[in-house]
Amino acid sequence: MRTLPNMLSVMGFLSLAGVVLAQAGGGAAQPGASPVPAPDPGKTITTTVQVVAARQAPPRIEDIKSADDLLLALEAADARFQTLQANLREIRLASELIGGDRQDVEGRVLFLTEKPKDAGARGRRMFQVDYLFITADKVRRAENRTFIFDGEWFVERQPDVKQIHKRQIVPPGQQIDPLAIGQGPFPIPIGQRREGILDRFRAELVKPEDFPDRDRTGGVPEYLKDSFQLKLTPKPGSDEAQQFQEVRIWYRRPDLLPQVARTLKPDESVFIYLLTSVKTNETLPAGAFDTSVPEGWAAQVDEYVARAEASPGGGDPVPQPPKQP
Repeated sequence: MRTLPNMLSVMGFLSLAGVVLAQAGGGAAQPGASPVPAPDPGKTITTTVQVVAARQAPPRIEDIKSADDLLLALEAADARFQTLQANLREIRLASELIGGDRQDVEGRVLFLTEKPKDAGARGRRMFQVDYLFITADKVRRAENRTFIFDGEWFVERQPDVKQIHKRQIVPPGQQIDPLAIGQGPFPIPIGQRREGILDRFRAELVKPEDFPDRDRTGGVPEYLKDSFQLKLTPKPGSDEAQQFQEVRIWYRRPDLLPQVARTLKPDESVFIYLLTSVKTNETLPAGAFDTSVPEGWAAQVDEYVARAEASPGGGDPVPQPPKQP
């Protein structure tokens, strides 16, 4: 299985130098303490030093001046909310080498972090995308399709034809982060650690108005001008370099919530995800994250099969929403 350890949100982070709690050294004996015996030259002494990792406090938003500052601040960006919902506009731009066709998909995004069962653990993170309309060749039509990813199962629901397809993409009982770049199907990273990002990407903080597709999409959205733009370029040889040439994410300046994510694929195609009307900590719609099979529906359930058993070589593929004709 291809994973990015504790990564992104498409964004983890350098642990800082440890703090040595037990140190060798001199100093006056404390009252009541037993004297330390002199070392015996004929014996080998083994000293155990306990090291506790100290994490740097995240910077204030007004102090963010670099990609490193932003990545550190993003580590705790999801601590302020348990649910998120937003309208979604997805723009798919084919490579200009093959005509540069464009498709626009409208829908909504739902996100939930469940309360953890154990103290100190992270609750399960779930993600749902409802596609409602699609526009291609200037024709807009209904597109009633839902994708749900709960960290273990990737589910596609098609109510119009009463079909559901459930794919278990990790071993039973294991989970991956559905928002991590390279793990889940939609690169809208929220609340990830910095280390995993910097291990696999070169990170830059660029001007928010630097929008590569402005000529093909009608310009820079006005609301992006008050945001941070993080540009991530996969390091050569990484798994991510096989999936992306680059990833860009725009974060809303006041609260670091994601507004836009853009991926440039190796074949020069572009996927842009725009979130609007973002709401946090509000009740989610009834039926959210429902992966049950309704009565009378046709169901296909594919349980996990290790890639090495299914076919020689390669890791498990990252699930992707199917492209529209």
